[in-house]
Amino acid sequence: IAFLSNSPGTAQVFVASVEGGTPKQITHFADRVMAVHWSPKDPDLLLILRDTGGDEHAQLCTIRADGSSFRDLTHSPKVFHQFGDWSPDGRRLLYASNARHVRYFDVHILDLDTGDTRTVFQGDDYHFAGEWSPDGRTVLVGCATGSFNNDLFAIDVATGKSRLLTA
Repeated sequence: IAFLSNSPGTAQVFVASVEGGTPKQITHFADRVMAVHWSPKDPDLLLILRDTGGDEHAQLCTIRADGSSFRDLTHSPKVFHQFGDWSPDGRRLLYASNARHVRYFDVHILDLDTGDTRTVFQGDDYHFAGEWSPDGRTVLVGCATGSFNNDLFAIDVATGKSRLLTA
């Protein structure tokens, strides 16, 4: 299992066997780690979100479960990144960011093999990345339209066509 603990003074990633034993700290950053997510296909790969100085501008990174092979995936310290989901094949990430405009969040897919990112949903609203369909062909995107109202869209990954699910 992987989890966050602030026992070192800031939230860091620890891994432990489900059989028991002492957890091992695998990140040692000066700043906190905000979240950790296992890859669905690579049993040794973790996605982490971390910020700098508590600014909440989460950056996406990967790291191996033994603490090796750390890799920054996003390099935009003034941009908020919000993780959505791993693709079913574990090769792509769905996330939202406000890279285009400070007030608006668009949804993107990041290819881990190439590092390429493409926008799959854009608009002048707060959009959030949901989940991938089990077959990897569709992603769920939400749009916060009010305090208690969200519109949900199914986005065809190949064509980019969107379909409103909650008319």
